[in-house]
Amino acid sequence: MSANTTQPMNLASMKGTDELGYLKRSVYAPIAFVLPTLLAAASWMLGGQGWLTDIAFGLLTAICLVYLVLELYNFPKRFGIGAIILYGGVLVWFSHDYFNHWLGHSFQSANEIFPAVIIAKATFCHCLFILFMSLGLYIPFYKPMVRIIHAVPEPNTNAFYLWMLMGLFAMGLLPYLLFTKEPFLIAIWKDMWAMRSGSGARWTVGRTGNVNYNYGAYVSLLVQMGQIGGQLAVFYTLLIAKTPIRKIIGWSIWIFWMAMAFGSGTRGEVLFMALPAIALLYLKHQSIAALWMQKFSARAYVFATLFALMALFLVQFQGLFRTVGLEASSASKVQLFNLKGNTMFSEGLLGYALIPEQANYFYNNVPGEMIIRPIPQTLYWFTVGPIPRALWNSKPIDPVWAWYNFEFTGSDSTYQGTTIAQGLVGYWYFRYGISGIIQGGLLLGWLMLISEKAMQSAAGAPMRLMFSLALATWLFRSFRGVNFNDLYPIIIGGILLYIAINFINAITAPQQQQVSTQTQRPNS
Repeated sequence: MSANTTQPMNLASMKGTDELGYLKRSVYAPIAFVLPTLLAAASWMLGGQGWLTDIAFGLLTAICLVYLVLELYNFPKRFGIGAIILYGGVLVWFSHDYFNHWLGHSFQSANEIFPAVIIAKATFCHCLFILFMSLGLYIPFYKPMVRIIHAVPEPNTNAFYLWMLMGLFAMGLLPYLLFTKEPFLIAIWKDMWAMRSGSGARWTVGRTGNVNYNYGAYVSLLVQMGQIGGQLAVFYTLLIAKTPIRKIIGWSIWIFWMAMAFGSGTRGEVLFMALPAIALLYLKHQSIAALWMQKFSARAYVFATLFALMALFLVQFQGLFRTVGLEASSASKVQLFNLKGNTMFSEGLLGYALIPEQANYFYNNVPGEMIIRPIPQTLYWFTVGPIPRALWNSKPIDPVWAWYNFEFTGSDSTYQGTTIAQGLVGYWYFRYGISGIIQGGLLLGWLMLISEKAMQSAAGAPMRLMFSLALATWLFRSFRGVNFNDLYPIIIGGILLYIAINFINAITAPQQQQVSTQTQRPNS
């Protein structure tokens, strides 16, 4: 793979391209989302007209599908990963749910939990959020954030990657060596197949519940560092490794952490391991076509599709059997395209029914609060999130999370049981109303633009590509709700790599400069 994997030919002078030479996206594209938003608003105002709500969501889905196809078609000219996450995320997390559970719903039963007006209200909120997400793709202030994503330098020697892989791999295995009740290998094996059946490895450390006061729970960060090493392994294998033995080592590390992600029963962890590999396989085999802007790489689509189908099978398998484990499962029962666990439209319906009719927006205590607070409050939760509660015992608990857990489960043990997703749109609406939807949509769209620009300007550098795709992966998972817990390991891994690589480069650079000087010295 060439060093210019994500950099097209010199197109800066061509009409319709940006400063990097990539094909611009039409500034009129977001206008298409206005119509489904207005139709959903009309349905809501009319008390919930099911047929009108269906038209609105159907139109929203059609627009996203058309735009997704256009982005894929123009990918070699644009590398529009941000828009692919946006439109693909809507189709996977929202549209599939709506079409399976609410399209054509009669709402005639006396036992209906959610009336038609709530479905119309939720549809309007989603359409409005997606409209502003699409507008967020045009916010121009992204360069400082791209520089942060690209802050981790490339090492002076490719051997560093191999040593780093082995170091992160050992770091991820360390908890199984020191903090499990079973022998090392047995604990690992259990965690590869138990999922959420309760038969996994037994730990000597852990959490006190959803609200954690134990330092021992942060041992999990070591495992997450191993997962970061698994992501780095696929980059090393596809972009750097030259010899068969090094490729085998790289793929083996990635497969190991994919198996651990599968055994966790958490579909997000499988996606975290799979999505960068899928994107990188596409980029690797599409690189020549991208450079010349003419050729079509069948391999790019074949390999990426095969890996995507593999990831889809794994998450479907998890969705069906994660409460019983691998031993009680049967692969023949997995329905590949009957998606499980992607009901991010329906997850928030209880909140739309209760707010603001029965419960006020959570940040609406003084006039103007809902307008001013969304972004600063989100930055606050992001900042305090990594601080151990064992260190800061009174660290605030998100009141919306606690409230929704209680309302959904009816259990007073809201801090001990499972966590109920509010959905990406619900997260902003329950807290800040329509203002939150507008600002949250713009923020998420802007972050998608940043991931896209970071990839476009990566110029084939493995570290830049890895962290660009890591951000894109987190954004795709964010359709389940705003949760920074999956972002923190990426940031921590980036900081550790930044320190380690700069240290290695400082040691090796003088030696390389000396060798270069000796090589260039003329004969006496």
